[in-house]
Amino acid sequence: MITHAGSPGQPRSDIEARITALDVTITEIQATLSALQLERSGLVSELEQLQVSPVSAPIQTLPPEVLSEIFQYFRPCHSSLRIESGPKETTHIPWFLGLVCQSWRQVAMGLPELWSVLDIYDAPKRTMDPWDDMGYDQPVGDKLIYLYENFEDELQRPPQEPTTEDDEGFDLESQVDFVKTCLQRSKTHGLSLRLRGINTASKFTLELLLQYSRHWVELILFTVSAAAFSQIRGRHFPRLRRLIFDKRRWGDTSDLSSLGSFLHAPATPRLTEMSLTGLTMSLADLVPIRFSDLEKYSEVNCHIHPAYRTTIFQQLVNLVSLSIRTESPFMWTEHIFFPNLRYASFAFNQQNEYETMNTPLTFEMPNLEDFSLDALRMYSLGSCVPQSSRRLRKLSVSLISVKVCQGDSEQVFALFPRLEDLSLWGSNYLMDSTLESLTPSPQRPYLLPRLETLRLSSTAFAHGQCKWTTLLEMVVGRFGPLATTAALSRLRSLEYVYDPKGYDNEVGKGLQTLQRQRGWDIRVRTGANEAYWTESGIQWLPHRVVS
Repeated sequence: MITHAGSPGQPRSDIEARITALDVTITEIQATLSALQLERSGLVSELEQLQVSPVSAPIQTLPPEVLSEIFQYFRPCHSSLRIESGPKETTHIPWFLGLVCQSWRQVAMGLPELWSVLDIYDAPKRTMDPWDDMGYDQPVGDKLIYLYENFEDELQRPPQEPTTEDDEGFDLESQVDFVKTCLQRSKTHGLSLRLRGINTASKFTLELLLQYSRHWVELILFTVSAAAFSQIRGRHFPRLRRLIFDKRRWGDTSDLSSLGSFLHAPATPRLTEMSLTGLTMSLADLVPIRFSDLEKYSEVNCHIHPAYRTTIFQQLVNLVSLSIRTESPFMWTEHIFFPNLRYASFAFNQQNEYETMNTPLTFEMPNLEDFSLDALRMYSLGSCVPQSSRRLRKLSVSLISVKVCQGDSEQVFALFPRLEDLSLWGSNYLMDSTLESLTPSPQRPYLLPRLETLRLSSTAFAHGQCKWTTLLEMVVGRFGPLATTAALSRLRSLEYVYDPKGYDNEVGKGLQTLQRQRGWDIRVRTGANEAYWTESGIQWLPHRVVS
């Protein structure tokens, strides 16, 4: 290399400055070269893996458009936010997809709907209080919930050191980063949120979420502090459609007035669904809240003053679905008109199991199509069904005890000529005369001509009041050749649940024989199945063993 010495008159400082500049340039070039070499090594490694086993992972060769279509089926389910363990299987799916390979990560990050369901839980690392009715274990850095079914298992776990201030700060920063990433990737897609245990410590996370309040479409509030409600107050949620308020946690002092920010028309102009659980309200708590735009209203174990509840119900003129579970027979005492109601489900947890309710249903629901009722004791079947719902298509009743009333069930069936689905769980609904009224005959009129699905428990037959031959004639008439006219729908399914140790064992065997001989859809089950009330009505589910 040929070097050129500087002129004798060139200052020494200029030479040193030039050397320094060259050193900086060399360092930058070396850093760039190192980064390029590192990137090249990664690409070579990825290429070698593809060349070694090109057939072992064919999905990696799918076009991004096809991957996007597949990933749509992995979208977190909004309804999973209502299940305690649901978010564990859903909200972290996008992160798992991104860990597979680079192409999957790019596709997952480009789908806003994958990042639009968030479950935010702010609580100590582990709840060790035996009086905590939640029983949750919350791992650090993982905003998922694990529910312990047996508290003894939790007591056997080693105690955990108290959370230090540094740890809490790290957890808070981690949560904020997690939420910020999801919000950025969700873009303008509607957000479904569940906020649990939100208190002063999580105000930064809540404030970050509130910056995207215009994107909220579903909100579940579970044990939210008054400070958090104050932080929410005054905000606008123009896209919010569904609001769920759950107050089952002990020590929660929030009430319906705290939800005022969500229940005024300017704040939530599109709110159409609301669910309340564990709420206690008296007349002293009466606040002017809008309910008239609601289309779906659900209430579980709330203690609301009857006058307040009547005020709420009188506003529900656009209601389509109503679901109530309560210990009070309030609904039988007031005449309420629901012009648009299609679905209604009621459950009474009667405090006195020997008390018989004898107050008739006073709700007027002319367009009702689906009605279900779960209670212990009613005076009669006719006293607990809607009298003006001629369009009813599905009726599900679970009453442990109903007094034997001659002709009562026939009068009820005559009210619903369009009924297609009938479920009777309990006692004393059916007698010989009832079965005869359901048996198709060209010589006499019969009831429920559109019936297609029939579910019965063995106790539905009044003891000593029914004959096997009468039941057989009804079943054959409903399934058989006579059920071919335009005026009569053929029975498609019969489900019969019985106690194999009881007197009705032979009835179950007889129906099973009929199913084998004729091939009809007759499902005979033992007492392992029971009727349970849910917000979607009475479901016949496997028996839940309580230890």
